[in-house]
Amino acid sequence: MTSEPILTLENVSIGYDPAKAVIENLSFSLMKGEKVALMGANGAGKSTLLKALIGLIPHHSGRIQVKGLNLPSGPVQAATLKAVRAIMGYTFQEADDQLFMNTVYDDVAFGPRNQGLHEDAVKERVQQALSTVGQLHNSHRPPYKLSGGEKRAVAIATVLSMTPEILLMDEPESGLDGFSRKRLASLLKSLDHAVLFTTHDLTFAKNVADRIILLNDGQIVLEGESHEVLAQTETLEAYHIL
Repeated sequence: MTSEPILTLENVSIGYDPAKAVIENLSFSLMKGEKVALMGANGAGKSTLLKALIGLIPHHSGRIQVKGLNLPSGPVQAATLKAVRAIMGYTFQEADDQLFMNTVYDDVAFGPRNQGLHEDAVKERVQQALSTVGQLHNSHRPPYKLSGGEKRAVAIATVLSMTPEILLMDEPESGLDGFSRKRLASLLKSLDHAVLFTTHDLTFAKNVADRIILLNDGQIVLEGESHEVLAQTETLEAYHIL
């Protein structure tokens, strides 16, 4: 991890209705290789923020900068969104929402194929991504026959095959048993990518995140290195994290 920001938000406000922002005047940076957990009660704005970063929801004011690319408020040009999505990959809260092909291989190959890569290059991308998440042995299996932990790993591989530099993950540990959560935490910690993820699980956050940002009503109420934030038990209790 370096001290160079790869993602910066400056006074960003987000909402489905411009008159009623879910996120208000939010500012923070994500460094290259850094793992940051977004925490907060339901409705705090965590998932909304991730969707705005990937361009699924427009932001109404402020500036988002992704590796030098500026996303000003309002509608974003398609070419800019395409460039941003080449840098950032997004995994849904439910792995089943990301897996829709007949085999694991085809799911992971879907993105590279749509990038127009030659099939030899696609194969290399798929094998590398599945090896990274420990699922190469499942490449020819139907996704619906995988366990929850295996599905989550394959969903991450579908993003890794696009070679992003940032992973945006909405509650990646959701629905997993304790063993699968530990394996996923180890995987995420081992990646060179910057990772911004939402979670309600303090243990998962502690095992993965270098830094924690606590949101409430769309604003940052606590931010710092993981051990510092986790020591603020009274604040965590006040915002229903403990």
